[in-house]
Amino acid sequence: MSWETKTSTGAGAIGLADLLNEERSAALSATHQLRATGFNPLDEVLSGGLAPEELVIVGGRPGIGKSVALVQWARNLARAGNEVVLACYEHSELVVMAQLLLIEIGGLVTNSIESVAARGAVDRLISRRASWNETLAADPIIAEAAARLDAISERITVLDRSGRTGGYDTLLNATHHHSPDVVMVDHLQRIDGNAARGAEFCKQLAVDSSATVVAAATTTDGGIADQRLRQPGLIDAAVLGHESDIEILLNDKLSIVSRNHSAFDSVRADEFRNHVVFSIEKNRRGNGDVDLEFTRDFGHRRFHTTGGFVTERLVDHVLVRE
Repeated sequence: MSWETKTSTGAGAIGLADLLNEERSAALSATHQLRATGFNPLDEVLSGGLAPEELVIVGGRPGIGKSVALVQWARNLARAGNEVVLACYEHSELVVMAQLLLIEIGGLVTNSIESVAARGAVDRLISRRASWNETLAADPIIAEAAARLDAISERITVLDRSGRTGGYDTLLNATHHHSPDVVMVDHLQRIDGNAARGAEFCKQLAVDSSATVVAAATTTDGGIADQRLRQPGLIDAAVLGHESDIEILLNDKLSIVSRNHSAFDSVRADEFRNHVVFSIEKNRRGNGDVDLEFTRDFGHRRFHTTGGFVTERLVDHVLVRE
């Protein structure tokens, strides 16, 4: 069969000769804008940020900061001009609004003491002891934070009560209707009760919509018990590993430091206690096996966006100083 006849293909397939056509190859190789999380050096390691059609899995134990990271990334992505669907199955839309408000408050103060009154007012909002308008009037910092939030409000869509109980169909409809650049899912298992099906659906959603889908994943009992959570400790780990393009696992730095190590002391313990290690265990388009650390500021429902590379080496579930 000649080369020329191979270029004639059926629907859904294309010959290599057609791909090598100058116009088509130029279109295929055209650069696209990566979607920065706003976390550095995470974006640096990801060659600029999140890419279209990717499924990014973020795993970690309960309370480690998966939801914090996803909501904060949603805010950062929206500030950079991206359209975001924030599919949070864990919390009501009021709680999501409050979380976003706290992130903005955290960016306006230099320390937690300055925002004690503001955070107290937001707590009353979350517990429904104060209305939104009463909360805005409670502290000038809140009013300024709300103005910042309003500036990006047109670029963030959240699930309401019906959306949180509608399974795949409502998430698919939200994606089709709003055409987001990024879809945040917290978490996979809550879409319809099965993490494996959730991962398969989210990967297909990313491919079909050209969005990046970032999804939180939960852990098995064994994963929770391990000193350091690794990929096999996630629920339906095999399917998540196959479907994902990037996997990032979160661990408390303090919990994975050897207490018998000579460098371990009370000063370093205090330092480690405030740090969460973001381990990139899979990265289909770049370096994997990279460990980063970010400082938590959970009073403002956020991480400090400037982190660093872990200077200690992770060996056999413990950090050992080189």
